[in-house]
Amino acid sequence: MPQWNDDQLLAINTRDKGIVISAAAGSGKTAVLVERTISILSDCVNKLPADRLLAVTFTNEAADQMRRKLGSALEEKLRQSLSDEEKKWLSSQRDLLSLARISTINSFCLDLVKRCLNEFEFEDGVRIIDENDAAAVLDRAFKDALELLAENNRSDFDYLYDKLGSTQEILSRGRSLYEFRRSLPFPDEWVNDRISELRSGKAIPQYIFTLAYKYNGWLDRAEKLNERVKANIQRFPEIDRKLEANLAALEEDKQLIAAVRHALDDSDWQKLWHAAHSSFPKFKNNPGKNDDYPPVLHELFIENGKLRDQSKKLVQRIAKELDGMGYDIETPLSESADVLEKLNEFSVSAAQLAYKEKLRRNVLEFSDVEIMALSLLVKRENGKTVRTDFAEELRANKEYRLLLIDEFQDVNDLQELIFKALSDTDDLEVFGSNVFVVGDVKQSIYSFRLSNPKLFIKAREAASKDENQQLMLVELKSNYRSRGNIISFVNLVFSQLMSEEIGEIEYVGGERLHQGAAYKGTDAPAEIIFVENTVFDTEADTEEADQTDADEDFSIDENYAIAKRIRQLIDEKTPVYDKPDSTPRPCAPKDFCILYRSSGSIETLKAALASYGLKAAAEKSRGYLRSREISLMMSLLKMIDNPMRDIPMAAVMLSPIMGFTADELARVRLLGKQKKVITDESGNKRETVFYKHLYQIIASVGQTEKDSHKKESEKLTVDDPVLEKKCIAARELVRKLSFYSAGMELSMLIRKIYDETNLLAAVSSYENSRQKRANLRLLLEYARSYSENSDGSTAGFIRYIESISAGGKDFTQAATEVEDENSVLVKTIHASKGLEFPFVFLCGLTKQFNEKDLNSRLLLDEEYGCGLTVTDRNTLVKTETAAHAAIKVIKRNKLLSEELRLLYVAFTRAKERLFLPINMKLDSHGNSKTGKIIRELAEEISQAGGVTPRIVRECSSYVQWIAAALLCSSSRQPLLDRLGISCRLPVINDMTGIVYLDHDPGDETLGTEPEFYNGIPDDKLTDRLKKIFSYKEDSEGKPAAAKLSVTEIVTAEKERKESDKLKLFYPQFPTLDDEKGSLTPAQRGTCTHLFMELADYDKAEQSVKDELRRLTDKGFFTEKERKGVYVSALEKFFAGDFYRRMKSSPVKMREKKFLISYDDLDLPDKYGEYLAKGSMLQGIADCIFLEGDGYILVDYKTDDFKDVSELYTYRTQLELYKAAFDKLLDKPVKACYIYSFRLSEGAEIVL
Repeated sequence: MPQWNDDQLLAINTRDKGIVISAAAGSGKTAVLVERTISILSDCVNKLPADRLLAVTFTNEAADQMRRKLGSALEEKLRQSLSDEEKKWLSSQRDLLSLARISTINSFCLDLVKRCLNEFEFEDGVRIIDENDAAAVLDRAFKDALELLAENNRSDFDYLYDKLGSTQEILSRGRSLYEFRRSLPFPDEWVNDRISELRSGKAIPQYIFTLAYKYNGWLDRAEKLNERVKANIQRFPEIDRKLEANLAALEEDKQLIAAVRHALDDSDWQKLWHAAHSSFPKFKNNPGKNDDYPPVLHELFIENGKLRDQSKKLVQRIAKELDGMGYDIETPLSESADVLEKLNEFSVSAAQLAYKEKLRRNVLEFSDVEIMALSLLVKRENGKTVRTDFAEELRANKEYRLLLIDEFQDVNDLQELIFKALSDTDDLEVFGSNVFVVGDVKQSIYSFRLSNPKLFIKAREAASKDENQQLMLVELKSNYRSRGNIISFVNLVFSQLMSEEIGEIEYVGGERLHQGAAYKGTDAPAEIIFVENTVFDTEADTEEADQTDADEDFSIDENYAIAKRIRQLIDEKTPVYDKPDSTPRPCAPKDFCILYRSSGSIETLKAALASYGLKAAAEKSRGYLRSREISLMMSLLKMIDNPMRDIPMAAVMLSPIMGFTADELARVRLLGKQKKVITDESGNKRETVFYKHLYQIIASVGQTEKDSHKKESEKLTVDDPVLEKKCIAARELVRKLSFYSAGMELSMLIRKIYDETNLLAAVSSYENSRQKRANLRLLLEYARSYSENSDGSTAGFIRYIESISAGGKDFTQAATEVEDENSVLVKTIHASKGLEFPFVFLCGLTKQFNEKDLNSRLLLDEEYGCGLTVTDRNTLVKTETAAHAAIKVIKRNKLLSEELRLLYVAFTRAKERLFLPINMKLDSHGNSKTGKIIRELAEEISQAGGVTPRIVRECSSYVQWIAAALLCSSSRQPLLDRLGISCRLPVINDMTGIVYLDHDPGDETLGTEPEFYNGIPDDKLTDRLKKIFSYKEDSEGKPAAAKLSVTEIVTAEKERKESDKLKLFYPQFPTLDDEKGSLTPAQRGTCTHLFMELADYDKAEQSVKDELRRLTDKGFFTEKERKGVYVSALEKFFAGDFYRRMKSSPVKMREKKFLISYDDLDLPDKYGEYLAKGSMLQGIADCIFLEGDGYILVDYKTDDFKDVSELYTYRTQLELYKAAFDKLLDKPVKACYIYSFRLSEGAEIVL
């Protein structure tokens, strides 16, 4: 039985009131939620049937976890000593729990819509459309809407084009407005209010007030700079009389700044304009030639001049922004109202087109479902929001007597209103007494989903009011996850950084973390690791360069610093306490998690970890469509669809599929060079050059005498037999695949391409081949999904993929890594939310915040309205409206608030220790850019007397925020000494342990400057190297492939043996009794092989079905693929003698790849027909395991064998495998087996 604290008990035991829980990180809010729910459901006096429970979470995983925990808790209750009545009630509750609505908000809304489907135009069987498919539908709808606008309402189209500058801007801003509207309960009303607001100009004072918030910060800095100048002058009173003009100038500066302030206070735009454009008086920046000043004053003059220039620039910066908005701000605002009105009409028309297409296909997006659910529950009457008759019926019937809402800080306005309508409140402005709302503003990190953290703040405030009789606020402050030192470090940082301005909440009182668990052992300090770069940044030291420089989360030096520290901790057997009072154990790789801000390539991090013997387990990432193998497949499909497309054709020619070299491609291109004489209008003749399409040239070169059909073009002759052979093969491949495409379903065509080109084997020779093969297999699933929802044509699939890519969308890459105890976890901060790890590294701290969205022409905010930047096409002048400038200030604060909350989430994932590597970037002169930034920050803090919201607001990276907090900590001295900081800084007397470490690159030589040897050449060594690496083309004899796979040789062998048989092609049409979308035997075999590659054999031995489900949940299999695995055959394998032999082996290798020179192999002469001197042989063995003094090689087969004798047809394959691995392994291959899943036995193939 858990030991609940007083706050937790209050939340668990309170009845007859709604509870709003503000739950800090690690405070046990899930346990409290479950305990309260079980307590209510178990009460056999005040009975609440479990099927009247509605619990809403934001992920399916969280919903499943809650259902399991509630079920387990009920089972535990039933095992206790109970009365007969209690047992009967709990038994019925256990049965009713399956009917409880425990789901995501999307799933609940979908069920509600299906329940009332007669209220809408959709039919039974409506389903949720794939995210990328929905994006393609919307993309098409907006393009069609734009064409209709240009055709039917040219004046509106021209107006939008003139004001926004391009059709792309119209499309982009229309999409932005569309997405924003869908997060609002009543979007039409909101838009109309904004249009009226802009036309009337009534919000201008609010705009100026918001701009004053920013400008006053600049003016404060300007005043402080001038005060420093004045203080410098007054240090030398004997020369004041010579600098009276400068002192007078400073006084005028002060008055000018005051005038700007007064104009801001008065909300007088014209007055502000004139004040900001006032001229600054002259200031003496340098001592005159005839002035007899002491030498020490020369530097003082220069410093004063720089400080005063900085002060001037701050005021001039205000003036420049005002210039961008214009002297007359009312006219641009009125114009922006017209733009918003027309843009809204365009967006609505596009939404209607998208709706019609979804209606035709009987599909919905989750956002559609939420909008439809809201329409079932509420309506507007006389400017007020009221329930519909259906919602009132739900309330009267008490259908949802208990409403649990988890992660409430991540809801949007529309979702909040749905929840209020489902509660038992009379006033839809507040929740009712049947709710249990859980959230934490400090962990609201989903603004890209248009979540609104202010909704939870509003709910907290309502619950905390004394006059509110139906709601109560409970704060869970104690953190039971982390050690005391981590909690102290979090409080040190966020007590200085988080405020209502940045973070949207003050980090005081109940918002601070309190230690809830007393761990055994010693608390280790937070580690700040300084990582010195080994390369100079050659970019200019400009703001633009810094933005570019900060694009990557991972730097090579930082990666190696992290990997080295993890290896040290593992080698030192650093203890880990799984629970506060548990016995310690040595740390393992699984205890480490590396967090980073945004998804991207982590290959350099994986390489660094691998160099220290560590494996990385990273979450699935985007980048699928840009991957090399998928780009190649798309080029191949484009080539099949239209062979006359030269760019896709060239891509395939240069790939391993056709194997042309760049020189050969150039030669083919030149063969198509044509000259033609044309006559212009004046009768002058001139010669012009053009080129045939690549396929035309290949078809001409590839003509053979055996061609019985009509020739496509005249035969072109080349004097290179190798090139001619490649052209013949390429021509035949194009013709064959084009023929297949005419009669095959799309996914069958792609599988046929894999078979014909042996692409899966070809990508095995590349780095990260496992990922590439998995991506290619996943393409089959995407193709099947497309075919089920469209015409299934190749051309349509190509357009579908192109529209997804053009819209900035992508598919998720195939999952190839399983998290296990030998893997270091690598996650984005978003993906880590709700998780905990003993050791956390947060990398990419110097990466700058992405503020790109703030530069959009259209800015939207549910509270502050709409701001636009418009263009005058006649003058080509772009004007930023005051609304846009003001909302930009608000949006930037919100962006920074979210970044600060992300940092909080990252810090609070750590249980034992927190590590912060700081990349000390170098400029082109070898000076530390990061050090310079921190020193300047220290000066700002010194002048302000602490870390103020303005300083937090002006930071642009995590490292600045962290440094700001560290500079004021009692453990700061090593930081000050390292960076040479001597200014006076305030001190926060905290007990936080912090240690500063320097990363020594050691053996890591990546990125270091190359060393050149200037000596006398060694002629003998030079001749030897030339001999070794010289290349001479072998033009004699039969041309041989540079590289062949074992599969290609086996296939060629079979074709040679069956050459006397008639070769016919029969398109594979499905039979009438085939299940639509079912897997073919070949596809099922592939899925079974994949299971053998990925499965945990110990778990599979216990239960193949459970292990298959685990892999499916991890994303390695789709549901369709899971059902295609030969489960019964696998169960027989793991229960058989052959597996027991394999299990007892100390060394097991799965999917063992090889690439070896034919010259190194001891093979019979018959293989010379396929391989020549210098050729490479590649392949993949399914399994190799050590047994005694040699290895056993196993190849799995799912073919429909009739008896064991048929297994010997694969003798060639095993002979090639054995020859390769005899050379590559430390012991010989002493036996080769074919294991047949069909026959459930393995047979040794004697070679």
